[in-house]
Amino acid sequence: MSDRSASAVSSARAPRRRPGGRTARGGAAVLTATLELLAEGGYAAMTVEEVAERAGVHKTTVYRRWGSREGLVAAALAAQGSANVPVPDTGTLRDDLIAVATSVARNLESPLGRALAQTIVGQADDPQIQQVADEFWQGRFADTAEVVARAINRGELPQGSDARQLVELSVAPVWFRSVVTRRPVDAAWIRTVVDAALAVAGPQDVHTTTAQG
Repeated sequence: MSDRSASAVSSARAPRRRPGGRTARGGAAVLTATLELLAEGGYAAMTVEEVAERAGVHKTTVYRRWGSREGLVAAALAAQGSANVPVPDTGTLRDDLIAVATSVARNLESPLGRALAQTIVGQADDPQIQQVADEFWQGRFADTAEVVARAINRGELPQGSDARQLVELSVAPVWFRSVVTRRPVDAAWIRTVVDAALAVAGPQDVHTTTAQG
């Protein structure tokens, strides 16, 4: 058998690289390093070189796979945003919305949550990051639509109630207060916001039935 034939046979017998191997682990390490550096110093201070060093890969590997710092951050945001977030089921719409708003507030209080929010707001003109942000919100609205669907089934809301509007009214003030004005978000304030949102939701006076909480 010729050397060329032997080489061909050897190549054919070599096991194929399976997904989830070293390449996948390296990619996960890069995204983890990106999120860590965002939490530590924010988007402006983060560099591809720092990410590569922390992840233990060469910077050319990062550029080859993600193209730019913006592409890298967009991928990290997408990975973080895909994490499963439990949908509350307390038995009442008001308490479910309070739980949703409280979860958002606690996330924005964390270094990583604040850094991600500031990145989304500060880089809103970047198409890659904007696309990831849009996909993130679409996923979150789809998740929390279940809260509104259950409320409709219980008779707390009329058929055809706008789930997205109700969630936006409950959550947007939390984002504004935490990210823009940087004022504290406490339980009493969240209850006030949710009650105001429910006052606009429909004719059923669902916000007063449990307002003692």
